[in-house]
Order: sequence, then C-alpha cells, then structure tokens
Amino acid sequence: MPQPYINFYRGLKPDIANHSHGEIYAADNKWLETTHDWVQWAFPGTEKSFFQPHLPLLSYAEIEVFRNDADIRRRVTEMVFRYTVFLTSTEHWRTPNNHNHLRITRMLKFLWLINMRPAARQAHRHILSLQPNATAQTLRLWADVVRLTYSMQPSDSGPLPTGREMDAAADRYFAHLTREPK
Repeated sequence: MPQPYINFYRGLKPDIANHSHGEIYAADNKWLETTHDWVQWAFPGTEKSFFQPHLPLLSYAEIEVFRNDADIRRRVTEMVFRYTVFLTSTEHWRTPNNHNHLRITRMLKFLWLINMRPAARQAHRHILSLQPNATAQTLRLWADVVRLTYSMQPSDSGPLPTGREMDAAADRYFAHLTREPK
C-alpha cells in the first residue's frame, strides 16, 4: 500500500510539487506564505482538502506509523516548530478569515490524529498568545480540536473535562476518520 506522507516525512520522496520535507522546513516566511500546496503535506488529513482535492487522504496505516515512529514524530515536531516560528515572526495572518487560520486548524487536527496532543495544546496556547484576530467560530474550532473536541459539549455550569476525558473524547471523534475501509 502506498504511503506518500510517510515517504515524504522520511525524505524518500518529495510532495507532488517536488518540495522535500527539508526544503519546506528551510523555506523563508515569504515562501511559506505565498506557496499554498505545502501545508497539506506538512499536516496531512483524513478529509479531502477543499484547495487540493486531488491529494491522497492520510491512510490508517500511515496514521499508525505517525503514532509510533520516533524519527517521523521528531520531523513532525520540526515542521510544527517551523510553522509556529512563521506565525510568531509575521503579522499579516492576525486578521479575520486569513487563510493561515485554516492552516492552523489543519495542523492542530493532524497533531490530535497522530496522538501528539501535548504538542497540539502547546501550539494552540502559543498561537493564542500571539493574539490572532480570528473569528469566534475559528477560535471555538481550535479549542474544540485541542481541548474540548467535537464530541464533548461542556456544561456552562459544570467543570471542564479532565485531560484523560478529553483524550478519550478525541479518540471517539477521530475513530471514524481513522477506520480502515472494508
């Protein structure tokens, strides 16, 4: 079974635009901003990309490798670091409905999907510290991905769920996305 995202993260094959993991990591901020096909490879998903619908979906087998391969997880951490450096050192994305908000959502979902939840929470806290002028809907979505998840609705009067409860809820939510097709 082909594993394009694993091959990309291992440095065995470039993305479909011929960008390697190392090139994306080393790219300057202008390139990251103006090039729009790298993010789907840096943070692949199980849902079709509206902007790149021809790209393969992240497979169940690939998710398992991302969850268990220490070297690939290190490379994911590098990519998250690079993107947060971009966000920290630029201002233009801190406006409502900026396309980087979709990129942030993609990154956070990917980190949750591959069980890098502490990294998702840390990236989320850092992004919020940069005071993005995102819409309330976007801010709620980010919080849902890293904290409350889609399948849990906290009571306004009750306590927030524990980290273990949140992780279990995220597992339930993402289970349908990661089931191997029959």
